[in-house]
Amino acid sequence: ICGVSPTVGLAFVNLTTSEAILSQICDTQFYVKTIHKLQVYEPSSILMVNTAFPPNPKSNLLSIIEEELPGSTVESVDRSYWSENIGLECIQTLAFKEDLEAIHVAIQGNFYATCSFAAVSQIFIAPL
Repeated sequence: ICGVSPTVGLAFVNLTTSEAILSQICDTQFYVKTIHKLQVYEPSSILMVNTAFPPNPKSNLLSIIEEELPGSTVESVDRSYWSENIGLECIQTLAFKEDLEAIHVAIQGNFYATCSFAAVSQIFIAPL
């Protein structure tokens, strides 16, 4: 449990190798850990919920990504794509059957990571 710290869910999917890395970070208001992870994995696209973009007030995380990762493509995606249930369905469908039990234990309590995987899966892999 993170308390008042911002919690960020990340899902990195390598479409060439079919590898997925899910991560949930309790970060600070400056998002140092999140930015570091993005710099390490160098995603070709970053998906963010559309409410982080104008005409809404631009989110602090979006501003920091734009500043720290100026060459990154950040895409606005409707909030409905971030669904824990869809994320769990995607994992159930896409993971190796022998790994499912361990994956479910690992993602338990990681709502934001699971929701992020749902968005990436629906946009880049295939809608279920």
